[in-house]
Amino acid sequence: MSLNFLDPIRLSSPLCGGKTLRRSGSALSTLVLLTATALVLILASCSEKSSSGNQIPVSSYDLTIVYSRDLDSNLAADFNKRNVDDLIPRVERFQSSREFPGAFPGVKLLSARFQRPPAENLDIFYDESADRFYSIFGKYFATAIGELSAGRFESGITERQAFEIAALAVYLKYSPRMLVCRKADLFLESRLREHINQTYAQKSGESPKELSTEWWVWSAFPTANEDYRRLLARYRDEIEKSPFIDEIPDGVIDLPAVKKEGLYYEVSMCGLPPGNAREIVRYRTRVAYDGRLHEIEEEVVLTY
Repeated sequence: MSLNFLDPIRLSSPLCGGKTLRRSGSALSTLVLLTATALVLILASCSEKSSSGNQIPVSSYDLTIVYSRDLDSNLAADFNKRNVDDLIPRVERFQSSREFPGAFPGVKLLSARFQRPPAENLDIFYDESADRFYSIFGKYFATAIGELSAGRFESGITERQAFEIAALAVYLKYSPRMLVCRKADLFLESRLREHINQTYAQKSGESPKELSTEWWVWSAFPTANEDYRRLLARYRDEIEKSPFIDEIPDGVIDLPAVKKEGLYYEVSMCGLPPGNAREIVRYRTRVAYDGRLHEIEEEVVLTY
């Protein structure tokens, strides 16, 4: 099942226009005056709608996640047979998978149940086309992600692919509870979490359409979400009156950005770190033209 949580929704100005009326005689000047007045009112109305509607900027990037519970039951046994690293515990079973087709097509991130807890953070990827497993430890994160990229992008990556590789890296390494685009997101965070968990709660015996445990991805760029738009409209007055929102300087929170620097793409995005810390973090990532991850770092840009 493909879950494109962040499908962009573009705003456009309403199409405005008027009909030309043709008349003769003394009524002509009156009709012209009325028509002109009507056109002025219509254009003014269009201007107001366009101005208010375009207050929500739209990110040009998104992250597609494919979630599945349909896995080969022999996959865990196959992994254990090939695994020769004592640091990696044996796997009882793989419970589900996530795919990121924009970043690494055909590669699954496997959710594992281990026989004992791993000594440190461990992610297991499986490349179906190459029939190969990748075990990614936190301390060797950038190098391991680079192995996933090796040989996949012989003609070079696009700006969008650079973003998706960077977003996946941030997702795996830092597990932010939310990615944010604007000040209002900080006000709406708890309300958005409550809305998503209530609206998309998993029902017994069914796979969730949206992953409430990974809700930050679903809401990462909420400019593209009708749910977000409704929440923003509902709380707009309170957001505008919120003292702590006014205290956040302009430019602290930005839309995700990708900039080409020589053979590298520099990708930046803002997010909220795990836990209850009231901080805004900017994640900066450098991705090479061949998709290899060369640098990923976090910087606290504001404590509120």
